[in-house]
Amino acid sequence: MEGNSAQFRLPSKDEIQERHEAQLPRYRRLRRYLIIITSVAALTPLIIMAVINYVQDTDAYQAESRYAVSRILSNTKRTLMFAIEERRSAIELLIQEKTFSELASDSALSQSLNRLKSAFGGFVDLGLIDADGDQLFYSGPYELKGINYSDQVWFHEVVVRGGHVSNVFLGHRNLPHFVIAIKKNRPWGDFYILRATIDMEMIYRHIYSLNLDRDTDVFLINENRILQTPSAFFGDALQTIDITIPPHSREREIVMEHELNDAPATMGYSYIAESPFILVVLHSREASLAYWLSHRAEMLWFLVASVLMILLVVAYSAYIMTNRLRQADLRRAKIFHNIEYTSKMATLGRLAASVAHEINNPLAIINEKAGLLKDMATYTEGFPHKDKAVTLVGAIEDSVQRCSRVTHR
Repeated sequence: MEGNSAQFRLPSKDEIQERHEAQLPRYRRLRRYLIIITSVAALTPLIIMAVINYVQDTDAYQAESRYAVSRILSNTKRTLMFAIEERRSAIELLIQEKTFSELASDSALSQSLNRLKSAFGGFVDLGLIDADGDQLFYSGPYELKGINYSDQVWFHEVVVRGGHVSNVFLGHRNLPHFVIAIKKNRPWGDFYILRATIDMEMIYRHIYSLNLDRDTDVFLINENRILQTPSAFFGDALQTIDITIPPHSREREIVMEHELNDAPATMGYSYIAESPFILVVLHSREASLAYWLSHRAEMLWFLVASVLMILLVVAYSAYIMTNRLRQADLRRAKIFHNIEYTSKMATLGRLAASVAHEINNPLAIINEKAGLLKDMATYTEGFPHKDKAVTLVGAIEDSVQRCSRVTHR
């Protein structure tokens, strides 16, 4: 019996507490899972939105730079094309409307030059050149009458193409300039050329009127990578610069990424039609990049702060939740212990009542038989050993009463 009672003995509250402490690794594991799952669920949208914002911000930053370069490129190209084409058309109209004899004098050229300056501006001088390259007549500020241009590149271009806008060169003036020359054939197979020098200030005015900031440069180059106009980034005109010559393209304007002194830049270029010039717009993004990097750093700091705050809240919430779950499990264990103890006591009560009932039944029979025996001994004449029997029956009745009191208690 002692072995069975030890086997079914209820644990004490201290034992329950010890068993609960042994379950702490399970609660720590649950807390870790809660932190990981909740953190992933909370941080994934935040990180995705941060990445999307970063990509969109980068695209917007590059698009803004490209748009600025494209706008400058488009406006400047139209202005330069119009200016060059206007003066080329004026020279072509002059040589087509007037005969050789009408142009073949210094005074005639002077009158035509004055009209061109008055109507269009930008003209420096005007010369009439024969098929041998000799400048027969000249009107301008320099002493260039009689000079032979047969060895000049522009002369051969005019002979072959009938008209030509030259690169910027020094020539006999020793000053950067370019020329527009138109050829007219004579009936007997000969030809002559009307040549005009264009003032580079006309080109400069169109470029410098853009009011560019210090991070933007606009200049002209040719296919030999020679500057046709001064550049804020590369130096004076007629210098060869280290820049990739963009290939001919059907696109009117092309804007692409470029590296300028190991700094990011946006470069746009476009070929000026009917001329050797390539218009280049170069925008250094170093200053704007510093602002963008500062903005990106602020965004990254905000992301880091948000992540840390979310992790702290998640860790604290997981700790509170697992701690409350642990306390609830402990209270439930104690409640189950009390229920089991109460059930045990109820079982013991039922057992005691059953035992008392089973004992009281034989006691009642014994008491009844003892009373019957006492009556027989008392009222029967000649009952042997009557007094002794009555005494013994009384002792039996006293013992029955004592047992009855015990079972009732």
